[in-house]
Amino acid sequence: MIVLVVGAGRIGTKVLLQLQKNPDIIVVTVDPRENPLALEQGVIQEVDYHNELTPRQLEEVLEQVKPDLVLVTTSGEDLGRSP
Repeated sequence: MIVLVVGAGRIGTKVLLQLQKNPDIIVVTVDPRENPLALEQGVIQEVDYHNELTPRQLEEVLEQVKPDLVLVTTSGEDLGRSP
């Protein structure tokens, strides 16, 4: 199962920690920030996509990743945010 996590900040970090408990889940992350909290805390080694959080940019990521599940773990203020 492929899970796309949109946002690797405070909430995203908690979600990522839970997803990592299942080795059958492939986690892909997208976050416009260079150093989001999940990266800072070592929960993930890198952000897979540093795209803006706009519908067009997220659509491109969805087409590339083809996730089974998308979890939006970012705040409304971050949507549309640029790197």
